[in-house]
Amino acid sequence: MYSFLKAFLVLMKLSLSQFYAPKFIESHYERTSLATLRQLERLLRKKGKKTADVEFLKKCVIYHLTPVFLRFKLHRTDLQGLRRVKSLHQNLLMREIKQHRRNICQIEATYLQKREDFEQDLGLISKFYVRRFLRACGKDEFDQVANKHKQKLCRLGLNWQNVENNLSVVTNLSSKKLVNNEIDLLNKGLGFGILSGKFNFLQVRANLEKVYQECRPFLQQQQSTELKRLLINQYSKLKSSFFL
Repeated sequence: MYSFLKAFLVLMKLSLSQFYAPKFIESHYERTSLATLRQLERLLRKKGKKTADVEFLKKCVIYHLTPVFLRFKLHRTDLQGLRRVKSLHQNLLMREIKQHRRNICQIEATYLQKREDFEQDLGLISKFYVRRFLRACGKDEFDQVANKHKQKLCRLGLNWQNVENNLSVVTNLSSKKLVNNEIDLLNKGLGFGILSGKFNFLQVRANLEKVYQECRPFLQQQQSTELKRLLINQYSKLKSSFFL
């Protein structure tokens, strides 16, 4: 659960505040390494954009919105609002989502293979620098594209106040009447899950102690104390939230 690499992530957060991975790779490794890093950066930015696109398309499906690229004129304007036409829009959106997801899987596979080859010549701390830089690039691209899509959704008529107030986005197409608790549960989305009752906290504690012992040789006294405090706090939060 808590691997040695994750322990170093905590270590680096404690000891480093500013770092630019490309400059580090350029000064410590060959030129080809910098070129590979930039390729990985482009792949993660592309993945971030595709992921934001999928979220945009999913909201269009949920709220029955038609993005501009799917709007087409019919020879008769009275046909525009037919259920068959709206169904066609939904089907096209779903196809677009599936295509984007396939592209994301392809990008992810290419990225992981290139990163594995790239990291063979890197040290452990260099890997941390590189991965932190790449994650930041992917997140930055996702946030920028997501903000643009949010503006597009507003222009399409989506009321963001209702969305942010967590109003129901569930459309019941069945004959069964849903109670409020069922609707609240469905509103959490497909990514929601309930934590298993068989959670081994002794094993979690043992893993955290192992992380601390493995990191101690690389830490100064103050950093060691800070790491210990951080791990204890995280363990306490996990345990308290489980029993709420």
